[in-house]
Amino acid sequence: MAIDTVAAADHDPLGVLRHDRDRFVALAFSSADLLFELDRDRCVVFAVGAVGALIGAEPAELTGRPFAEIVCPADRGMIGEALAVAATGQRVNGLVCHLEGQFGRTPPHTFRTLAADVSEDVRCDLAAKIARLTPGLSSDDRDRIRIFTLEALEMLARDEIVRVRQVLAEALKDVANAPRHVIQRLARDSELAVAEPVLAFSPLLNDDDLLEIIRSSAVAGAAAAISRRAGVSEAVSEAIAGSEDWDAVAVLLANPSAQIREETLDQLIDGARRAPVIQMSLALRPSLPLRATQKLANFVADAVLAALMRRDDLDADTAALVGDTVRQRMREAASDEKIESKKARKAPGGSDEVERLFKEGKLNDARISAEMTSGNRAFVSQAMALKSGLPAAVVERIAAARSAKAVTALAWKAGFSMCFALKLQARFGNVPSSEILQPRDGFDFPMSEEDMTWQLDFYAS
Repeated sequence: MAIDTVAAADHDPLGVLRHDRDRFVALAFSSADLLFELDRDRCVVFAVGAVGALIGAEPAELTGRPFAEIVCPADRGMIGEALAVAATGQRVNGLVCHLEGQFGRTPPHTFRTLAADVSEDVRCDLAAKIARLTPGLSSDDRDRIRIFTLEALEMLARDEIVRVRQVLAEALKDVANAPRHVIQRLARDSELAVAEPVLAFSPLLNDDDLLEIIRSSAVAGAAAAISRRAGVSEAVSEAIAGSEDWDAVAVLLANPSAQIREETLDQLIDGARRAPVIQMSLALRPSLPLRATQKLANFVADAVLAALMRRDDLDADTAALVGDTVRQRMREAASDEKIESKKARKAPGGSDEVERLFKEGKLNDARISAEMTSGNRAFVSQAMALKSGLPAAVVERIAAARSAKAVTALAWKAGFSMCFALKLQARFGNVPSSEILQPRDGFDFPMSEEDMTWQLDFYAS
């Protein structure tokens, strides 16, 4: 609420226009729901804003009334002092004034009215205001207004507009004394934008709630939101692991406060053979048991194996095992490379032909796409090396890493389009369909040139 005190009415036409302008400016730059203008006797001269909703009277009905009659008795002394200060030309900020509304003292008796307002913005503002009000209420106030705030919160939690429910969920996500049934409804909302803040942060959700949501929720991303909670219990971790929602599992493994049994980790390592997306998260998991590290080293991608080697908590035996695995892979790769190289040079579409096409300027995206379709990886690898100017070994490392960002950067470096990068991710980089980077605005690369250069430098180092 904002209050403006003025002298007697100015009957000069220009003065009236200036005064109307000043009223408009005062309301435009005020964060208040109501604006009152008082004369020197502290009677209402002008009122605008949510007068009908909050007070139950039209602005014209208030003209001439002493402002004190509109203020609830408990706040009249405070308002009298504030008006005395305002009369000297000083500003008065931060006061909370309760008025005598149509349902009694305001707020919150009009919460129900505002929760049903046709304006989406009004309902969003109300959601945030009630959430801020809830923790600070005294026990007497809470008992007296509980029925009004609860009804409004329930209405907002059922609002058909997603943004309204989202604002409410964001405002209530960490409020310990929020209405539990409202939190339960928000946590089970059909829109992830609404459910996610509550699932990730609300202290009112216990393990039983979380387990039931993991089992029954059809909302993609709900389990991942739960995985981000502080101190995820062993039982909840086991349920997330058993769901085989690999994106959620990757988030869980990256959460250092999540409690995960060694048996659950073993289960996840077995699953990592068919879910490469969690391999790096496993390799970086704090306090990973040594037995799990040894088991993981037997099958993970080279980039993940390198992450295992960088761990500083490996004992001598485990470090030796990981090192032996790396060296053995290098020997096998060198041997395979020699065999493949001989075959590639002799076969149609071999290295000699790739170099010829490159020199003739015919090594284009259409030809490389055709070779990808036929499964000629050697052709594609050499072609991408020639087109990008990168060493063949770097191109192979990028392909082996199954990194959407790295493969996209490779296509950019080679001078191809983002459309071609989509094919390269799927067919050459073997990137899972759920992780493929999509074009920005339909055709642009989704990363900056600086980011793509960094990706290439990383694999070249």
